[in-house]
Amino acid sequence: MARLSAPTAVVDRLDVPTRSPAETLPVLAVWIRARATAGGSTSGNLSAAAIARGGGGDDDDVDLPLRAIGVASFGPLGVDAASPVYGTILNTPKVAWRGVDVLAPFRGFGVPLGLDTDVNAPAMAELRYGGHGPATNIAYITVGTGIGVGAVVNGSPLHGLLHPEAGHIYAPPAPGDTYGGCLTTHPRGVESMACARALADRVGGPAMAVAKLADVPDDHAVWAVAAHYLGHLVLSLVYILSPHVVVLSGGVSQRAGLLEGVQSALVDANAGYLAVSALTEAGVGRYVVRSRFGNAAGVVGALEVGRRALDQEGGLL
Repeated sequence: MARLSAPTAVVDRLDVPTRSPAETLPVLAVWIRARATAGGSTSGNLSAAAIARGGGGDDDDVDLPLRAIGVASFGPLGVDAASPVYGTILNTPKVAWRGVDVLAPFRGFGVPLGLDTDVNAPAMAELRYGGHGPATNIAYITVGTGIGVGAVVNGSPLHGLLHPEAGHIYAPPAPGDTYGGCLTTHPRGVESMACARALADRVGGPAMAVAKLADVPDDHAVWAVAAHYLGHLVLSLVYILSPHVVVLSGGVSQRAGLLEGVQSALVDANAGYLAVSALTEAGVGRYVVRSRFGNAAGVVGALEVGRRALDQEGGLL
């Protein structure tokens, strides 16, 4: 939850594990309804964020009417408002969620309702609030249990046939890498080769819990492998989207030294082809950066989706 006057300042939140639709979506809707006079947001793989009208200052005890809701969901997701599958989760690996309308529990609030993916939404927040200067093209990569890519091009989230699914881009194997990937679909894609499950497999085999990655030393060879695949993913995005900045987020991306490894892998993979300062050792540190919002990036993104929905309906004063 956030006030319209300060949409990146989360004033209240509820974290709910993404279980079945029946165990997840109603909980979010009930919580927002209960908190609708104080502002609200939720986070997780599916985020719903509520924006309340407020002027800032010492008004915590003042009723703040609900103005908009933004939903940022995992996908693949119907994001075209003119499509009959708008708001519907499509062929996701989370089988129980296939065909689920994630907007349905929130339509009854009677306020503008925005929707985008859980990676496009943070990309929009980075554009508006991330401190990236005059940038209009932004690529956002989250690295955790999966690897997702969001994009803003010319100031708008990238939609077309559907939305970006660039975590499935193939990359050349790291030197000596014999790992076969953790996914059956696109097993050699970047997500399959470098998500948290893949990294845990590389360190301790399938029996190793992903949570145990926290105990792996910073100088373990697995982080260089992750940097290789992520660096090549960034290079593909650079060549295709030409972003002004690339933002990394997600739990794995917080590993000490990984950002610098990705930056170096990007410079090496480009091999001087694009002769721009952002792709040199001297300039890449300002080009590939961490999100300033840390683990709140998804929530802030959903809030921005809600703010945009309100703006599009002429509700911003």
